[in-house]
Amino acid sequence: METYRISIVFTTDVHGQLTPYNFAIRGRSPKGLSRLKGYLDGLEGDRIVIDGGDILQGSPLIDHWVGKTDRGPCPVAAVLNGIGYDYVTIGNHEFNYGMDVLSAYTSDLRAQVLCGNVHRHGKQLYPGHAVRTLPNGVRIGFVGAVTQAVPSWEKPSNIRGVSFEDAYAMVKREVAELRPFVDCVVVIYHGGIEKDIPTGLPIGPRTSENEGYKIAKHAGADVVLTGHQHRNIVDRIDGNVIVQVSDQASAFALLTLTFVKDEDRWRFGGGEAEIKPLSAYASDPDVESLLAELSAETDVVLDRVLLHLRGTGLVVRDPFTARRDNHPLFRLLNQAQLWRSGAMLSSASLPNEIPGLKAQVTMRDIAATFIYPNSLMILEIDGRRLKAALEKTAEYFAPGPDGTIVINPAHFRPKIEHYNYDVFAGVAYTIDVSRPQGSRVLDVRYKRRPVRDDDVFTIALNNYRAGGGGQYAMFKDAKLVKEITSSTADIVVEYLITHPDYRSRKAYYPIIRTGTRRN
Repeated sequence: METYRISIVFTTDVHGQLTPYNFAIRGRSPKGLSRLKGYLDGLEGDRIVIDGGDILQGSPLIDHWVGKTDRGPCPVAAVLNGIGYDYVTIGNHEFNYGMDVLSAYTSDLRAQVLCGNVHRHGKQLYPGHAVRTLPNGVRIGFVGAVTQAVPSWEKPSNIRGVSFEDAYAMVKREVAELRPFVDCVVVIYHGGIEKDIPTGLPIGPRTSENEGYKIAKHAGADVVLTGHQHRNIVDRIDGNVIVQVSDQASAFALLTLTFVKDEDRWRFGGGEAEIKPLSAYASDPDVESLLAELSAETDVVLDRVLLHLRGTGLVVRDPFTARRDNHPLFRLLNQAQLWRSGAMLSSASLPNEIPGLKAQVTMRDIAATFIYPNSLMILEIDGRRLKAALEKTAEYFAPGPDGTIVINPAHFRPKIEHYNYDVFAGVAYTIDVSRPQGSRVLDVRYKRRPVRDDDVFTIALNNYRAGGGGQYAMFKDAKLVKEITSSTADIVVEYLITHPDYRSRKAYYPIIRTGTRRN
């Protein structure tokens, strides 16, 4: 009986961390996709290298490349080509820069793009599957899909004419089509795992965003590679291997697939997987050299000094206390949005891990703090929707021991979601964490008058939130007044340049308390 083994090397959610270089600190980090080349150069035997999406967005280098008049080749594709990727799927953040940039990325790739549930003008944009027939006759089928929740977060102008089929339905159909012709099926799914694997109990809200558990259990595949939630997971569901890898090129998954030949036919003998840290491997200098010129250009742009801040510092030292204590960065962002939009209210959120702004503000600080290319939406809402949004953001907190306030566990499991807490400006409100969810927000006032359900407001907020992202469903079908296509970073820069004497301090509201004890 003949046995054959092949390695699958899987990365996902790289978010632009193509090399160890960290633009925020202008130094090297233990992360970086170029380290994978060092590992692959020493890997013996046959292998297939796969990326699971969300690789375009997240780096000032890519923002700089996107903004150039004469862009030249896509730097992300150049790195993937240099490392030797075979297959990639598309992540939700690949749509952040619009279809032209996405097309530039995919057209420069040597790897095959598999993402069969994306359609444009009614036609499938990418193949749903591929078959790799190895020299010894082993046949492996690959199926690619992205979460169908992309329209809930993305700017409509970036996905005009694009539709997203249900990922599970598409994967199940493709697997059934492949199964008679292959010995093993591997699914590459840019989406998360919606249930606790040991118990099968749901994790978080029941939405269509994450379907990894359902795919592994019911779609008929042998191996499911997932992403989106930035977790390190190696497990099995009904005997099928399921894997996920953390973000920013901090790790990769190594899978070993075994095939056994009975008489004249190969059959899949099972798979094993492990997570390996990329910090253990040296970065490949040839891969880094592909980005050297663009990195130098990016550093020049980022070193531009905008102004010197007055007042309370805007450095963020801890993501939870920044939210619990009304960090002044929320006030800056809200004031910039109100200034740019002319809206009556503003809602501001911040990414999970950010440095904030030092007294001398450079473009480097701005790029590291406002990392998402969101646009600004102005919606018309009534008082009922406003109160619902305030109650939703109040869910971020939970009562702790001895009257303390802690983060709600639902905001860090299965995925860290500090970014789903918003601070609202233009309205006064109190959050009493000791009260049950849904009735925590008290004394909501606009210009000192209690807000009624039928009051009408305009509110400025980013496009992710306006589309209902973070389970803010109350905004999803609200009337759109206008869209300001400038990014959050650009709006903050414009505001600070226009207000050179800006003095930072935290906002008075919201008041956050447990019972009668104010935080």
